[in-house]
Amino acid sequence: MTASPRPWPTAAPQQPTYAPAPAAPQMPAIELDERSSNAVSLIAERGSGGPSDLTRAFGSSGPTWSRVLSNLAAQGIVTKVGQKYQLTGIGRTLV
Repeated sequence: MTASPRPWPTAAPQQPTYAPAPAAPQMPAIELDERSSNAVSLIAERGSGGPSDLTRAFGSSGPTWSRVLSNLAAQGIVTKVGQKYQLTGIGRTLV
């Protein structure tokens, strides 16, 4: 007994189904208090700035502005270059 050849399938092959690609992660909204906003604005305007620049422009003490700049650096908004701070890519999106 010989086996009869099997005919080709008549139905079209099914396309594989894929799960949708995950959405790109969204950056959380960054909200700045007044001092942080002033610091970002001054650095954006001048290209760089430090606590003494901020004290001359807005008052308050050097240590206050040092804390503000350290907090902004911790959030990735500014980076310290020498004695001054500059905006990062994230910081530039806030201006």
